Amino acid sequence: MKFGAIRFIDNYFIRLIVWFLILFNLFNIDRKFYTINNILVIRPGGIGDAICTLPFIKKLKESYPNARISVLAMPRNKEIFENNSDINQLFIFEDAKAINPVYLLKFLKTLKKQDFDIVFDLEQWYRFPAVISWIVGNKIRVGYATNEKKFLYNKKIEYSQNRYEVLCFLDQLKILDITIKEDCQPNLTVFSKDITFVNQFLKKRNIKKFIIIAPCAYKTEKMWPKERYTDLINEIINKFQIILLGGKDEASVINYIASKIDKKEKIISIAGELTIMQCAAIIKKAKLSIGGDTGLMHIAAAVGTPTISLFGPTIKEKWAPRGKNHYVISKNLKCSPCAYGLFAHIPKCKKGARCMNSISVREVLDGLKVLTH
Repeated sequence: MKFGAIRFIDNYFIRLIVWFLILFNLFNIDRKFYTINNILVIRPGGIGDAICTLPFIKKLKESYPNARISVLAMPRNKEIFENNSDINQLFIFEDAKAINPVYLLKFLKTLKKQDFDIVFDLEQWYRFPAVISWIVGNKIRVGYATNEKKFLYNKKIEYSQNRYEVLCFLDQLKILDITIKEDCQPNLTVFSKDITFVNQFLKKRNIKKFIIIAPCAYKTEKMWPKERYTDLINEIINKFQIILLGGKDEASVINYIASKIDKKEKIISIAGELTIMQCAAIIKKAKLSIGGDTGLMHIAAAVGTPTISLFGPTIKEKWAPRGKNHYVISKNLKCSPCAYGLFAHIPKCKKGARCMNSISVREVLDGLKVLTH
């Protein structure tokens, strides 16, 4: 289901359901605390959200080593959670089937049977996960007080637009008196099968010293101009081989950039050919990764690869990778970030995406010099 449709359904139909449940909830508020043995973490959304959830799950397991931890994810971010040793069970909610009442009732019934002691809803704004939390969370329900959905939780957490998202998620653990370290960073484990696949992939193509460039994003306002990527690659192609990485629906942009490169034998285009974890494995092998605020940027940081990240409409304080191996470029225009207060919704830009278009090739080359000196 596309983001626009999800936002419309959540903003109108789900909002009515929330208000109905709020009225019911006024007479059914349970604020007792229970023994924590069975935990559900709700994390819909994209790859970046899932990556930022990993420290939360790790800390939760460290604090409750004998508890059973389940995660509710979606098809687009499930690979981040699969095979995670801290997770006992993964429930996949097929958002494309959300309007199918038979599927929905069956899914909710399955969750309800688990009898969770506590449900953490890590969704920042959308209301539907709060409804799920209310239905399946018989005891403790934790979530953000960002709109009327806060009344469906019995433990509410304030949400900050300027706070690093990893820490925003970890803030929910404070209701269990768990101490949080401010320097916590995501760590994504890449498994041997994916590393083996990527080693063979690179060897077959004689790729050794390379940089990943991820030029696309789900919103065009988050993208640096493809002509700028072309100029950048032509500047560095003598020193590095280049892998252009993206999804299947991003092939046209990736192929355009590749077609404009002088030394085509030193560039490889990969659009939709790899799984998410294979992408993680190939990024892990790279010298560094360059791109905008995307899931691939979060993956790069989580596997330990240095990044140059280009920020415009989104909030760098919240989403940019942290640490000396990460170089963030932002023009800090008056109109940027325009996603502030909109919970990742990026409005249509009336100024030609100046925040991204004004980033020069020289600025990226400066970042490259810092990270590869």
